[in-house]
Amino acid sequence: MNEVTPAESLPESRHALHRGGRIWDESNCYLDVVIELLHYLGHEPLAALGITVSTRWEADQWTFCKFNDEDLRRLFGVDIQELNPWDRLLDHVQAQVEVGNTALVEVDSWFLPDTHGSAYRRAHVKTTIGVLSLDTVRESMCYLHGAGRYQLNGEDFTGIWRLSAENDGGLPPYVELVRQMHTSRAPDIHEAAIHILKREIDRLPATNPLVDFTESFAARLPEFIRSGDMELFHRYAFATFRQIGACFELLGSHLIWLRDRCSALDGKIAENCNAIASTSRTFQFQLARALARRRMLDLKPLEDMASRWERVTKSLQEALPVC
Repeated sequence: MNEVTPAESLPESRHALHRGGRIWDESNCYLDVVIELLHYLGHEPLAALGITVSTRWEADQWTFCKFNDEDLRRLFGVDIQELNPWDRLLDHVQAQVEVGNTALVEVDSWFLPDTHGSAYRRAHVKTTIGVLSLDTVRESMCYLHGAGRYQLNGEDFTGIWRLSAENDGGLPPYVELVRQMHTSRAPDIHEAAIHILKREIDRLPATNPLVDFTESFAARLPEFIRSGDMELFHRYAFATFRQIGACFELLGSHLIWLRDRCSALDGKIAENCNAIASTSRTFQFQLARALARRRMLDLKPLEDMASRWERVTKSLQEALPVC
């Protein structure tokens, strides 16, 4: 098996959002990889994170948050377009890399050595990577994944690109190309970010989504406790606690970044965002222990999160008109 090259050993550094000391080290594969791609291209991804405030409960999971494509074009001149893999996948990706684009590709974590200890050579899990460079002769690749930048080679290269007979076939993955456009006028990035945040506040759900989530969770909890199914727990926790927790931690970081431009965004708003993030992580661990012990859980932490959501959104609605 191949050895992973840690992100820290590559010449580029991670963005501050991924350097440790965070409540949630990662959010979801797509959001994290685009954060690192924007950073790699010399942009500040914090400017585009106003989209996190309108994340909502989608009946059985929290919004799988992604950057808004139009925001990326307006803020950074970064354009993301779907790529049609009508030929061999590796050839398409190589063509994009050769003209200076990045390819975002859905791949199998089985072949990603940076997932050592979780999916690597253990489980077939779909995830998104950003391909920065390829060497088809040496069979090596530099890529973005999750919170860092890595390299792979040899058998992992063959497996990722389905070059061996046993890995050939199946439906082609979803692929996007990312290109840096040349714009005639750079926007005022803070002004544009405030515009995005105001737009997302207008898109808030009609009811408190954490109240809706709490009701849904309470209905499911007895089933979880009876089954003690830890595999189900991990899938559920990723779709729920990690998504809402990571989104609000990112929102808190976004608001701190904006404070120099708008003093009305006082630190208490970010503190409530981080409290939502911290409580969701703690409650996730409490749920794991409850499943192991087959005991019910007190739902007061979720009620506290719902109360803080009200405070965050109300404070933003009051502050943004003067920004």
